[in-house]
Amino acid sequence: MEKELLKDFLSWYGEEQITTEHGLNNPYHMENILLTHTLLVYDNMRRYLDKYSSKHSDNEVKILLLASLLHDIGKPYTREVKDGKVTFPNHHFLSSLRALDFAKNYIKEPEDLLKLAVVIFYHTVAHGSLKLLEHLPNDIQRLSAVLGFADKKGRLVNHDVVKSISFPKIKKRKVTTDKKLILLHGPTMGGKTAYAKKLKQELNGYLLSMDIAKQQAKQQKLNKEELFNKMKEEAKNHDIIIVDMSNLTLVSRYNFITLYPNRHTELHMLFRSYNDIKKKLLKIKDSTYVGDPITYLSTILRPSVTPTSEEAYDKVRLILTEYNDQDNVLTIL
Repeated sequence: MEKELLKDFLSWYGEEQITTEHGLNNPYHMENILLTHTLLVYDNMRRYLDKYSSKHSDNEVKILLLASLLHDIGKPYTREVKDGKVTFPNHHFLSSLRALDFAKNYIKEPEDLLKLAVVIFYHTVAHGSLKLLEHLPNDIQRLSAVLGFADKKGRLVNHDVVKSISFPKIKKRKVTTDKKLILLHGPTMGGKTAYAKKLKQELNGYLLSMDIAKQQAKQQKLNKEELFNKMKEEAKNHDIIIVDMSNLTLVSRYNFITLYPNRHTELHMLFRSYNDIKKKLLKIKDSTYVGDPITYLSTILRPSVTPTSEEAYDKVRLILTEYNDQDNVLTIL
């Protein structure tokens, strides 16, 4: 499998890996091109599995090999040069979505595809304290730790310049009621609205959505922002609030948590393959969409802040969705 996997990977992504300059004044990555780093990480993973494959199921071995090759495939589309230094802001998010398209050739179980996406999504967090991953299922924590190790070992690093990475922290909340706040998190065209409507029916919750506000404002000839603010106030009267927004930034998530205090807070994270996002984007023709799909998506993901255990959610759910002329949920962890 390994020879076929590497051959397919280079066939799919070889050119962009070779042409993406990687180490321009970047103390975290002094390798000249992206492909050099990717192959170093892949080699580290193979060496690890040569010794410790018995600690993993066959499916986990497959996830780790794929993750080592695919963890940075979002970099060519997030590359920026600022003050003479190359960076790849939030490449992990785009990588996790693009990886699903390639991985479908090797992984058939939706649950394992979802695990792969989450492991890649969190690979930069895994470089720091593994405590930041404690909100995730145990098996995903383990796999993320292994990928993080292989990734760190696959670098040429200037240790005199590199600093530790810190993540924002939200203080643990004391809750004295049974009321609940559910925040959705995911990319545009990721299936959040269909999933939110399903949750609303199952839980009899209040659905807070800017899309709904836009529709009603247009019908009633009202200001959408004023109407959305009224909806936010109305939501306080309900035991269960479902926020159907991308919630990619910490500010967005924190604003809803502070607006609705004394509630058990859940974060539901949705993942979807890039090709499915592209398919829906081209069909729906969102009014904000300009340019080519991958540039548009990477721009939207640019300001996102990765949720960690420091945000102290009472529960985190992981959801894999697909788009096949309609939005479907494939699996939930």
